[in-house]
Amino acid sequence: MDQKNSGKRFSIHSIKRKYIFIAVAVVLCIDIVYLGSSFYQSHIRPRYARLSDQEKIKKVFLLYREYKEASFAGADDILAHNVFHFFPSQGVLFVDVRTKQEQEISMIPYAVSRDEFEKNIEKYKGIVIVAYCTIGKRSGSYVLALKEKGFQAFNLTGGILAWIHNGRKLYCHGKEVKRVHVYGPQWNLAPSDYKALW
Repeated sequence: MDQKNSGKRFSIHSIKRKYIFIAVAVVLCIDIVYLGSSFYQSHIRPRYARLSDQEKIKKVFLLYREYKEASFAGADDILAHNVFHFFPSQGVLFVDVRTKQEQEISMIPYAVSRDEFEKNIEKYKGIVIVAYCTIGKRSGSYVLALKEKGFQAFNLTGGILAWIHNGRKLYCHGKEVKRVHVYGPQWNLAPSDYKALW
């Protein structure tokens, strides 16, 4: 009789221990997820989230200058508000050199992807090309390559971020949108009225 009771006690204790272990594991997992997300919220996401829009655009231009000095110093560039001022009568073609995933979020109106541009490259000879990406690093390198091929090409200073900070619009499938792909959290410098994705 005592052996039966001790066996039951043992199995009940082992079951209780198992459930306590599972409960502790679940609590630890929740805690790790919470701490991870709170670390993300407090360190990564708001890296620039607390900045005013004026501070964000200053940071965009500062990064652009750093990238240009390091990677594409010989590329000509143009500010968003100067594009149509300098080339009012000439055709201007915006070439988006970002990834397809980024382009699916939003693009500058009437822009073409790099792939589309390169499929019809001869068609665009004689047209002013303005290449862009998030801030201008990828497009700056592309502008250098286009210049070597004889194109009149400019890099959009500060990229798509400078474009929207200048009050310009973005579209997705023919509709105006207030969202932009910023490539990664370290470039989360979109204006406060835009949703930044990466």
